Amino acid sequence: MNTKKYLSRILIASLLVTSMLSCEKELEDHTPPSVSEFSTFTLSGSYYIRDIATTEYKIPVGITTVSDQPRTVELTITSPTGAVNGTHYTAPTSITIPAGAADDTLVFKGIFDAYNGGRIDTLNIKITGGDVPPNAYGTSYNLVLRQYCDVVLSDFVGDYTNTRETNSSGGSPYGPYTSTISNPIQTSATTGTIVLGNFWDYPGVEVLAKLDWSDPANFKVTIDRQPLGINYAAGQPMDVRTAAGQPNSFSSCSQEFNLSLDFLVNNYPGPGQTASYSSNYKIYIKR
Repeated sequence: MNTKKYLSRILIASLLVTSMLSCEKELEDHTPPSVSEFSTFTLSGSYYIRDIATTEYKIPVGITTVSDQPRTVELTITSPTGAVNGTHYTAPTSITIPAGAADDTLVFKGIFDAYNGGRIDTLNIKITGGDVPPNAYGTSYNLVLRQYCDVVLSDFVGDYTNTRETNSSGGSPYGPYTSTISNPIQTSATTGTIVLGNFWDYPGVEVLAKLDWSDPANFKVTIDRQPLGINYAAGQPMDVRTAAGQPNSFSSCSQEFNLSLDFLVNNYPGPGQTASYSSNYKIYIKR
């Protein structure tokens, strides 16, 4: 064997191993940059504000590295709908990540009474600075705020002295007058029925309404087609139903029902035929 060639091969192999170890060591020592971000895959949410002191909404905020010093993350909160910090909600505009930690929590507390009447607000929370720069992504969070009250069907029972009506375009106002709600029956955890009395300001007329509160952002009322118990003319009984594709909603906070209705005349213009008496007619039932 050629001794020079053998030694040369050993030297080359040794250099290759050293080079590989050097590259591996360099990768192991590589430290990612410190940036701040919202530590969540979802950068939007809905905050349903309840009438209890502990109601709050939490958003995790983090830094990609850990430090032996506390670090501050600064935030800017804006609202295209006009929500004001201290009036509609309270939240800090900076949080401090403790030493030895990589994340903390931004806490929002909604002001329940500020959302009476069905007010809905949108907030945009953006990480804008602090002891480390914001990440290139994951630094903007959208939050929707609205009031929420648990649905207790028995709470709806009673007189509604501020019931009003208009036609489909909001004209021809009628009322106020008193309507009633009775006979609440819960049919599941998030559905039930009630009976609307003095309906359409006709004494003795009652209509069965179905309530569905499975979607906290959309409490729905459905009135299946049913007879009113009154006639348009002799032999021409009238029916009512909720208008398809129109808002039919209720609020458990304000105890208010907003109905869009179709009134129908049977046997008009002839036997077995049906005609519309009024479409998308509005009835607003409120305490």
